Amino acid sequence: MLERLLVAARPRFGHSGRSLNSTTRLRDSKLRGALTTLLKVTLSRRGLVFVAALGLGLGLGVSVARTAVAAQSDEAPATPKTDVPLFFHNDVDYGSDSEFNPVQATLHLSYDILRNASYQDNPFQLAYATGFENVAKNLAHPFDAIEKSGGTGEFIGREVLPIKGLNSAHGQWVPNYTLHALGEGTVYRKLWSWYASRGVPAPWLFGLLNTAAAQFINEAAENAGFRGPNTDPVADFWIFNPIGYLLFSIDPVARFFSTTVRIDFWPHQATFDLVHLKLLNAGGNYSFKFPLPRTDLKLFYYTGTDGLFGLTIPTRRGDSFSVAAGTHLYTIRPVYTEQGGRIILPDDLEFSVAAFWDRNESLMTSVQLIGPKHPTALANVYPGLLHVADFRFGLYGCAGYYDGVALGLSISWLPLGPGVAGWTRTNQELL
Repeated sequence: MLERLLVAARPRFGHSGRSLNSTTRLRDSKLRGALTTLLKVTLSRRGLVFVAALGLGLGLGVSVARTAVAAQSDEAPATPKTDVPLFFHNDVDYGSDSEFNPVQATLHLSYDILRNASYQDNPFQLAYATGFENVAKNLAHPFDAIEKSGGTGEFIGREVLPIKGLNSAHGQWVPNYTLHALGEGTVYRKLWSWYASRGVPAPWLFGLLNTAAAQFINEAAENAGFRGPNTDPVADFWIFNPIGYLLFSIDPVARFFSTTVRIDFWPHQATFDLVHLKLLNAGGNYSFKFPLPRTDLKLFYYTGTDGLFGLTIPTRRGDSFSVAAGTHLYTIRPVYTEQGGRIILPDDLEFSVAAFWDRNESLMTSVQLIGPKHPTALANVYPGLLHVADFRFGLYGCAGYYDGVALGLSISWLPLGPGVAGWTRTNQELL
């Protein structure tokens, strides 16, 4: 059917109905073949879910923009009237915050796990139906999932508190606090402020639904094609995500983490490789800055797939420079219980050093080196530093053991820029 549609749509050349020469026919045949493959992938069930997710996010953004325009009628001031403090809202035309909007945040939160080398990076190939079904089943029967994944003690020691000691087999509680409770709690309040700044009614509700939907998609992506007990979404959805929502709904808490101890959402710059249908450079990262007594220096912590510690050196002009070192998580491995439960543990953990430049908390540039066993170099230059006339854009580049070589372009008003990648390593075990 697709082939017939493409043939019917093929343009005719010449004034006298002459047939195409052999070279043109060959080129036309290759084009039809490429378009047919792309359409088949896009119109598959998985492709439709991915496109629908992006479409819903884009539609939400457009509807919000229209609501904002309607709210700012003739005599309305440029700054929207709201009694809600706009915590974490940074309305600038440079850096990572110039790219922030509901669609961009949804993209990074939903497909964060695809940057892990244990997962394939084609969103069209995700087992959405299996992932959604299994995550929902485990959330509906959390105690059954816990029992079949080692029991309550193992669950608490692995996901909640370090009662089993500090080791890689019982360390998931660390990202549960730093990423789910604090990091994504920050994104929730940042989205709330974004909606409020545009006059959207019940902005907290939009922020909550936006964040929760993206978190659920990411849980389904992490689940992949597995069917069985899985306690990871249980801990996230029934404990740490609600903690984040509750904490950052309290103004004094949001004020503390936006002023005293500063948390910032510093995602990468997501791009899409149309040639290989790969989502590149997606993922949410978070920076923490802790003030030090008797100095302007701050302790710095950076996390996402990393755990980097260092220092931040602020300047009087609003620029800050941070350097940090620690570990980077490349891959994870599954461990299965006798009752069919699956537990995910870190596998390839490597040393990493990184440098960051932000302006008024909006990330301008980041450079990261990982190795030495599996070396990788990653750089992100955000919009504002690079421009042609009034056109501001960002660039990202990566070269490494797992990711091969990748390049991408970002634009502030476009949540997903064009990119290209090659020589990606594919012989590792995929989940």
